[in-house]
Amino acid sequence: MGEAMLAAPHPMVPGTVDDDYYRGDVLKVVEEQTDWVRENRPEDPTLPENRGMREENPEHRKTEHSDARLNVARHQTAATSSWRGGSI
Repeated sequence: MGEAMLAAPHPMVPGTVDDDYYRGDVLKVVEEQTDWVRENRPEDPTLPENRGMREENPEHRKTEHSDARLNVARHQTAATSSWRGGSI
C-alpha cells in the first residue's frame, strides 16, 4: 500500500465510479475519506495520525494480511452463497 493511501473499506472519492479506480484516475485520498475512516476506525494504522505507530510496530503487517484474507474469504462465501440462492 502506498504511503498516502488509506486501507479499505472507505467511501469512494465523491463523484467517481469503480472504473475511475481501475483506470488509475483516482490519485489521492480526499478529506471526506479520511474523515470517514477516522470516524469509523480511529485506530486504523493508515490514518495520518497513526502512521508513526505503524512504523514503530512491524507486527501490524501480520494482522493486516490476515484481516485481508478473512475479508476476501467472507466476500467469496457471500458471493457463492447468493449465486446458489442461499444465505450466509
